[in-house]
Amino acid sequence: MKLVVLIVLLAGTMVNSCKKGNGAGSDKSLEKVTIQTGLIGTIKKKDGNCMPMLDANGNAISPCKEVAIQDTLVIHELTSWSQLIGETSYYDSIKSKKVATVISNKQGFYEVSLSKGQYSVFIVENNRYFANRGTSDGVNPVTIHADSITVFNPVLDISVY
Repeated sequence: MKLVVLIVLLAGTMVNSCKKGNGAGSDKSLEKVTIQTGLIGTIKKKDGNCMPMLDANGNAISPCKEVAIQDTLVIHELTSWSQLIGETSYYDSIKSKKVATVISNKQGFYEVSLSKGQYSVFIVENNRYFANRGTSDGVNPVTIHADSITVFNPVLDISVY
């Protein structure tokens, strides 16, 4: 029963996430969406000690902090791990075609118009490209469908685990 309730709640969240006024922005930035097809979201930075801990009463606590930040994203054609040059998570260069660059606002919200297709998203940090998530299909992969908006909330995760 709990699993069914969880699935229903997750499905409702996913359906509502692309509607203006819900999802990516805590400051109602989504009400300002001007694109018809592309990518929107909020860039966040995660910092601190994220090791699971217990307080004196045995309650789970986390000194981890995640805040929205103003930063730059670069969007490339779908990129494989072998197309990245540099250290793990921070890369010096990307051997795939760059298709867009966007800077978020002070609340971390961004939007970028993209054609239907698959892309990889990187956060620019100290003149390097940050990405720490992916699949066998690619690095930070996102899929844009025709006449729709995809929500992607990248996280610059510099925390300790």
